[in-house]
Parts: sequence; structure tokens; C-alpha cells
Amino acid sequence: MKRALFGMMLLVGLSSRAFASTTDALQITTGGLTATIADNGSCTGVAAACSGISGDLNATAGTDTITGTINGWSLYITSGTTKSPGLVPFGIDLTSLTASCMVSGGCTGANDLHIIYSDAYFNVPVAAGGFLTSYSDTQNGTGITSQSAYFDNSNVLFAETSLIGTVGPFSGTNSGSAVGGAIPVVLNYSLTLDDTFSGGPTTSFSTDGNITAVPEPASLTLVGFGLIGLAGMLRRRQTAH
Repeated sequence: MKRALFGMMLLVGLSSRAFASTTDALQITTGGLTATIADNGSCTGVAAACSGISGDLNATAGTDTITGTINGWSLYITSGTTKSPGLVPFGIDLTSLTASCMVSGGCTGANDLHIIYSDAYFNVPVAAGGFLTSYSDTQNGTGITSQSAYFDNSNVLFAETSLIGTVGPFSGTNSGSAVGGAIPVVLNYSLTLDDTFSGGPTTSFSTDGNITAVPEPASLTLVGFGLIGLAGMLRRRQTAH
């Protein structure tokens, strides 16, 4: 019963939480260059990494938006969004990410692209195997992309300590999901999405991915009973009138 009540809280009760966070950040790596953009921050890294990358263009706490170029890649990220400390409707989400290779010889090998989004201080208990990560890709041209999701019980940003799962690699338009996490989380913990891209000349990717928790069957049953009860109340009220 306690697990079921917790699951119902996870699905519907967390909406009252104050989700805003200012600890989330994006990290972009390619060709030996690393650019880091903290929430509401500027690009930090060597000049060659940050010369073409904007800082966070979205003033909303818990959402990072960037655009720019780095090492032959043209990037536009509508938003990396966090719901820390909760997991509803997701923990972290990397939305409408577009990446295009602008190099005539292609962007492969050492010039592969990693776009990593991370946040800390999640405090929702999750048992082993209790995370769900989803990823979708719309692609033009020849290339490969995949997404790996991680949590870290030491609560460190960008720490790829405990693998939740990898979705892909995709070599064309596709989508998928993975369930995992070999050990339980320890509160507080961080979540990280690591999207990788390898493309030929003019190849472009448009992707979306997130991490959330797998709903417990008991919690889904309780929610179903609640909806049935609500429908019955409405019918009785209409009959009374």
C-alpha cells in the first residue's frame, strides 16, 4: 500500500512541487573542445570552443536554450529543461535539438559531437530498474546518433556513473526507449543525458530525449480507480439535476 501511495504521488502529487532549478547545465564536446553553458550563464571554455556558442538565451530558471557553431557543427537547442527535484512529467529533457555537420569532409571520429545535459538534487526514490529514457531522431543525410542516460549517487553534474540505458544507435529517422538503472538511487542524485552525433557532409539531426521514472502498476491501478470514481460522481450529479 505504501508503494502504491508513493507511486500515485509520483504521478499526480508532485505537480505542487517547486520545480525550478538553477543548477542545470549543458556541455558540448567535439574535436577536443568543450563548451559549458550553465543555466542563465555564458559559455565557458577556451576561446575556440566558445567563440561561436551563445550563452543561455532563456531567462527561465531550469531551462537552457543555446545556438551557435563549434568545430564544424551548427547547433540549435530549443531547450534543456529540468524538473528537479521531481521526475514528473520527466526529470530532465533535451528538446528540439538540431545539429548539422557543415564540414565538406564530414564530422566523424574525433569530430563526433556530444551534447550533454545534466542537473542535480533529484529526491524521488527510484528502485533498481526504475528509470525510463526515451529518444527520437529525425535525420537527413548519412549519420549515426544515440542517447545514453545516467544517474549519479554522488549528485555531481555530468557524472556518467550508473547507466540507465542507451537508445540507438540510429542511422536514420527512428525512436525508442530503454528501462534500467542497475542499482537504486541514493538521495540526492544527479541525472545526465549524453547525446552523440556522427555525420557526413550536410547531415542534419533533429532529436528529443528525456529521463523519467517507470510508473508502478499499483499506482496506475489507483489512478484508474480514481478516474472511475470521479466519472461516477459526475454522472450522479448530472442525474440529480
